[in-house]
Amino acid sequence: MYKKPNVQSMDKKKARILIIAEELEYDRTSCGLLNTKMTEVLSQHFAVHLLVGGRVGQPIFELPLASIEQVKLQQPTGWKLLGKVPLLRSLPEKLTGFNHASYYKLQQWTKAIKHKLAKDSYDLVLLLGSGMGWYAHMAFSNLLPYAGKFVISIHDPFPMAMLPEPYNVPIDNGQRQLMKRFNHLVEQAAGCYAPSQRLIEHLNPAYPALASKAVVVPHLAHQLPFLLQPASPPAEKQVALLAKIQPLNSSTHFLLVHMGTLL
Repeated sequence: MYKKPNVQSMDKKKARILIIAEELEYDRTSCGLLNTKMTEVLSQHFAVHLLVGGRVGQPIFELPLASIEQVKLQQPTGWKLLGKVPLLRSLPEKLTGFNHASYYKLQQWTKAIKHKLAKDSYDLVLLLGSGMGWYAHMAFSNLLPYAGKFVISIHDPFPMAMLPEPYNVPIDNGQRQLMKRFNHLVEQAAGCYAPSQRLIEHLNPAYPALASKAVVVPHLAHQLPFLLQPASPPAEKQVALLAKIQPLNSSTHFLLVHMGTLL
């Protein structure tokens, strides 16, 4: 059970940030690592309130957060029966982008976020996705333009039609609906960030507003000063930033490189 630290006085003095995350398990996925590190850094500078729907790693509970609330996501009644009928399983997703189970999860997220925003006010909302988990983002898009100022974390291409070949799916009406919703979200956002410049370039044709709003926050960001790196920095600035990464001794260190970092 998470025990809220005595941060009432801090909460009144510092800007209030609401982080909405699909999951925060730092040792399971690269996204979980990046999201955990971002939450850690922000908690050192702001009063951070967390709304999370999935797994939460132990480091999160050790941070000086103002509050943690978990969304209790459940499967809809009768989904197992509907899932056995091919037409009933695939038709809604092809038309809207959501099948029965994902639509139910979307409704639960929308209700939880709406309740959170109505209960308290925040200076900024930060949306953290996880792989193909974009339910919180899509739920948040249902609440625009009344949700206030927000920033989007883009860790992976969305929707699945935007994945690089051969992993992408055909662009049907359901995928178009998801792209339309996400494009509107990007247009309304105060800013966006992604772990690589290549990902921003890959998504920019579908979401033109990214060009002026996106910055790069790499997986190694916790080794750098808390600084949002411009998407296209001058060469000398890039060199200066990379020089601040602590060097590794090849004879005494084992280096594991995430492939996404190479992008």
